[in-house]
Amino acid sequence: MITSTEMQARIQSAGTYGLPQVAGNELDEIAMFHKFLSMHVRRNRIKSVQRALLWSEWVRFHLKQTNTFPRYIFENEFDNIMTGKLNINVVTEDFFGHMYDGIQFISGETSKKK
Repeated sequence: MITSTEMQARIQSAGTYGLPQVAGNELDEIAMFHKFLSMHVRRNRIKSVQRALLWSEWVRFHLKQTNTFPRYIFENEFDNIMTGKLNINVVTEDFFGHMYDGIQFISGETSKKK
């Protein structure tokens, strides 16, 4: 398993380059998304995670933090960040559907143990 260092490097290098000027509340959501990725997503060469699962976990994380649904990073934006900015490949499995290849989701309970 690859440590979170590679994922952190991709997140840092993606930064806000290429994003239009954003307002403070938009920037807050981007920072929260960065925190979500840092806490719950790890590179792993032999694993994949369902797109729908990772999206729903982002929504759950946002709801826990703010008691609101994400206002700027919807499902399409989420997927564009994952595939475009972070260069995560999407594969299709017959049984599981669309999957982000080479990453795994780390639940809150698991990430607290580390």
